[in-house]
Amino acid sequence: MSEDIKSPEEPAVDTEEAKPKRARKTAEPKPEPEPENSVSAEEPEAALRLTVSGERTDNVFIDKIVPHNKAARKSLSVRHFQFRLAELGYHEALVDPEGYYGDHVIAAVAAFQHDRGFISTGQPDPETVSRVFQNDSNVNLHL
Repeated sequence: MSEDIKSPEEPAVDTEEAKPKRARKTAEPKPEPEPENSVSAEEPEAALRLTVSGERTDNVFIDKIVPHNKAARKSLSVRHFQFRLAELGYHEALVDPEGYYGDHVIAAVAAFQHDRGFISTGQPDPETVSRVFQNDSNVNLHL
């Protein structure tokens, strides 16, 4: 068969387009690394393997642990308080956004207080906060 004669089933091919093109190498997307201190609600026991700040110890200030504090929005002291409560078995503290002392943290604190024979208010009084952080070597507590 000559090059000019094509079979009816075969479409005409322009020889310029028929040359194989080099495939571009594209880098596979790398998965986003998870933040070192992130903890999902399913893994609360990992909450305090590191401090919240990533340092050896964190300063936690009781005056920064304020329920429903809409002015400050987030507090590292509240975040640490949430993680510590979860580490102690009060996992509902992690349901509220990190650093916000909302209804779930209040419920976790109330349960913690009840389980220890305190008056169950859900409020971060000095005795409750001290007991939550008792034996936590990652915290410098400022009452």
